[in-house]
Amino acid sequence: SYGWAGARAADLVREQIPRSLEPWRPGEPPVLPTADIVVVVAGANDATHRTTPRRYRGALRAALEAIREAAPGVEVVLAGIPIFRGALQHVEPLIWLTDQYGRVLRPISRSEAARAGIAFADLAGRLRGRPPPEAFASDRFHPSAAGYAAWAQVIADALDERPIAAQGPAGADLRPAGA
Repeated sequence: SYGWAGARAADLVREQIPRSLEPWRPGEPPVLPTADIVVVVAGANDATHRTTPRRYRGALRAALEAIREAAPGVEVVLAGIPIFRGALQHVEPLIWLTDQYGRVLRPISRSEAARAGIAFADLAGRLRGRPPPEAFASDRFHPSAAGYAAWAQVIADALDERPIAAQGPAGADLRPAGA
């Protein structure tokens, strides 16, 4: 995992993807080119920081293209921007505004996944409604283990339902054995 709290889509291209092209430990091969599956979770911090749609699309497109170039055979899934409702209820008007901005960026994520021919995990669409309190970490904003488990299920489902183009010729399953 090359993610960190607070990163935006532009950070994928600027820092995270280049770092994934280096060995994790000395003597090991680079991580990205040898990966079977890459899960990209980006956009929530772009919504909270009001990244313009144009910049968000450009950064996301560049990131997906860089992943394809570095690892042409890897299976990629893009997780959409989650719903912010239910988080930090004491600042609910701000959370509502952030979620509204997320609604502007969410279709960009979906369209860039389709453009790249990769799976799209629709976190906002699949995890509808206000999340239960146990879905949040102690900061009441980020997901807890239970929240991330729900995300993981949506991501796994997206891989199972990925576009036919990602399955290769005549629908051949390109996932590694046992995946």
